[in-house]
Amino acid sequence: MNSYSEFQIMGKYYVVVNLSVYFFILIMDVKCLGVECYNNSKCVEGLIIPIWNPVEIEFADTVIRSVIYIFALCYIFLGVSIISDRFMASIERITSEEKDVELVMKNGQKVNIKVRVWNETVSNLTLMALGSSAPEIMLSVIETCGKDFQSGSLGPGTIVGSAAFNLFIIIAICISVIPDGESKRIDNIGVFIITSTFSIVAYVWLYLILGVISQGIIEVWEAVITFLLFPITVMLAYMTDRQVCSKFLNACLRRKGPVKIRMEYDEDIEEFEHLRENYMTTFKEMRLKHPTADVQNLELMTITEIFEKSKKSRAFYKMQATRMLTGGGNLFRNSLSKLKTNFLEESNSGSIADSKLQRIFFDPVHYTVMEDAGQIQVIVKRAGGFMGSTVFIDYKTEDGTALAGIDYIECSGTLVFKANESEKEISIDVIDDEVYEDQEFFTVLLFNLVVINGQKSLNYQYEVSKVNRATIMILDDDHCGTFNFETDIAHINESCGSVMVGITRTTGSRGIVRIPVKTIEGQAKENVDFIVNNAKLYFKNEEIFKAINVEIIDCGEYSKDKDFTLEMGEPKLIEISDNPNARRKKRFAKRKSGIAAEGIPKLGDITKIRIHVHENSVYKGVVDKLILTNNVSAPITKSTWKEQFIEALSVNPDESENNTTPPSLISFILHYISVFWKLLFAFVPPTEYCGGWLCFVVSIFCIGVLTALFGDLASSFGCTVGLIDEIIAITLVAVGTSLPDTFASKYAALNDETADNSIGNVTGSNAVNVYLGLGLSWSLASIVNASRGEIFTIHQGSLGFSVTLFCILATVAMVIILLRRIPRFGGAELGGPIFLKYISSCFLISLYLIYIIISSLHAYCKLDI
Repeated sequence: MNSYSEFQIMGKYYVVVNLSVYFFILIMDVKCLGVECYNNSKCVEGLIIPIWNPVEIEFADTVIRSVIYIFALCYIFLGVSIISDRFMASIERITSEEKDVELVMKNGQKVNIKVRVWNETVSNLTLMALGSSAPEIMLSVIETCGKDFQSGSLGPGTIVGSAAFNLFIIIAICISVIPDGESKRIDNIGVFIITSTFSIVAYVWLYLILGVISQGIIEVWEAVITFLLFPITVMLAYMTDRQVCSKFLNACLRRKGPVKIRMEYDEDIEEFEHLRENYMTTFKEMRLKHPTADVQNLELMTITEIFEKSKKSRAFYKMQATRMLTGGGNLFRNSLSKLKTNFLEESNSGSIADSKLQRIFFDPVHYTVMEDAGQIQVIVKRAGGFMGSTVFIDYKTEDGTALAGIDYIECSGTLVFKANESEKEISIDVIDDEVYEDQEFFTVLLFNLVVINGQKSLNYQYEVSKVNRATIMILDDDHCGTFNFETDIAHINESCGSVMVGITRTTGSRGIVRIPVKTIEGQAKENVDFIVNNAKLYFKNEEIFKAINVEIIDCGEYSKDKDFTLEMGEPKLIEISDNPNARRKKRFAKRKSGIAAEGIPKLGDITKIRIHVHENSVYKGVVDKLILTNNVSAPITKSTWKEQFIEALSVNPDESENNTTPPSLISFILHYISVFWKLLFAFVPPTEYCGGWLCFVVSIFCIGVLTALFGDLASSFGCTVGLIDEIIAITLVAVGTSLPDTFASKYAALNDETADNSIGNVTGSNAVNVYLGLGLSWSLASIVNASRGEIFTIHQGSLGFSVTLFCILATVAMVIILLRRIPRFGGAELGGPIFLKYISSCFLISLYLIYIIISSLHAYCKLDI
């Protein structure tokens, strides 16, 4: 779905809600209201923008000014969204900071990993919440400071209106956008209960200080407590997330005397092990789906799968929403592309082969033949470099235990590789005799490389590889053989599926021989860790190799070291030959007397093999590399101003899988509308400088300036059309500042596996709005007024009533959300049965309409409560 479609969907919600609101407001006879409720005095000057007073008050003039104000508001709002994108990028950079920690795993293994400095719950309630609510908070603070530390209506009204929009409309949208038949639950329900409780406590506290404790007056202690409720909320949420209370109680039950809670990395260990298991499982799934793919492609497919399923931060989703609405492309696709590029660069660093170097080598380097084979073909290859050259290389045979003229025919010569030829063969004759011998070998050597037309001007190089000697093993065919495992110890990966354990037959290959094999369990248990399929092997006549198939059961362990043993029993000769007419049987029969002494099959020196099963080294290597590139913030963090300006001037595809699909027309239109803001804010320092803090400070300053402009324009627009600041605040300004969060929550609802990011953070943002937005501004104002010997008064208007009404409706909404966790009511906060899903969404939207309509009626004294 492109940004235009997203705009259409969200536009439907916006139009339905706001047209309903304005319909009820504008039908009221504003002119007949008393001065206590509505003062139609001359509009006041803005903090930055002066008031636009018309020459003559006419309907046409009012319409023109209203339209201009609306366009100006939309454009300033666009600028706020774009600088908020930079602000959220800095927050993502700060909260994703990592440190090296040595963890001791449950099996005693020490692992050096990177863990995040910031706890996720703390970052969501502090910087992430500040990033989501920055316009509302800055508007309240700037309005208070701009009015000489006196109260205003726009800032507090926006905070309450924004809270209502967040709780009712955003959650309603998140519930309904989940595909039919699917559902998503809040994972960290403890933190959600804390934040939702304190979001309601925040507005209950506002009601108390506005209408009960000191009506219309904010004292210093009230304002300071309002601000201090913010760190209290964060601390309680953190303790709930880390289960501090349960750990304390468990510690009290275990020991007497003073109890000391150990703040270890237990959760980090569990998270790390879960992450590794998730990566390994995904990699195995990709391998099963694509059995012919190489390791690197499997790695990239694993990265894609993990990235799409991984939990993103709220900053990521808000940046995604902003870029989709400004022609900046799909942040998911762009980030994934950069993540793959970084992964490939790290994987290929230091391992790039020299494409101009050509090597000549044997392939394979070991050959085993029977002495009656007659002739053997030894293969020589060349690879790499310039294949258009002609290459000469000499070869010769050299004796080992096998002697030229007795066991094989000596040979030497020159191989000529013509242009584009990559393979040559050397033919060597083997001599067959009737004398019993042990296995023997000789070698073939490559030397004296000569190159013609080797493109020396292009610095091509040629060399004889280190693999310049091939070994040929000759096995005697006049003996039943000696049987050995290939090695006495083997190390295999647990996810290999199966392994072939080889048994070799040397010093002869006569007759059909049976070899029994038994299993000796160690730490690895049969039918749990492995299965041996063929416990008896039969060697046919002249057959020199057999393998036992052992299935390895993959238990999905990252760190594993278990062993078991296979042991050969005494070999038994079944028949002398499987070819009764063979010439060798006659020769063998003439030498029957020698069979008992040296011709019968016997065991060699390696009759046992211990097999150690470890974690898959390939999987382990992939997982380790994936963990190193697990930081999602890396792809969205800009390292230079150059990259920021390139992105500011670029129009990216909306939902394309790659960059070959051109952007849509609406993307170009949105880009050119917003290109001024993009270029302006490209001057903001990149997030890599000072760990993101420099970008954070500059961005929040820019947000403050734009918010002041936005507040002035909103107030002037309300004055022009005859709407008071309280109504403009809870409708136009609140919806405008909350619209990016709506898109962000919608993306989170669709892409996350849980509902924590989509609706879990809504309650946290609502609490932060009050504690920071009002707590900070009112603390400054009350302290300044107290130092002057004055009282900080609040022009309540409809604020006290709006707070009271919101508390009641918010409690009802929270009950509905929690009831949805009960299986009979859907079993999850998001999605669920179609009927319940849409009923819940409609009910929450109706709560928002009730809040807006009743608040507006009360503000205009149409409802006397």
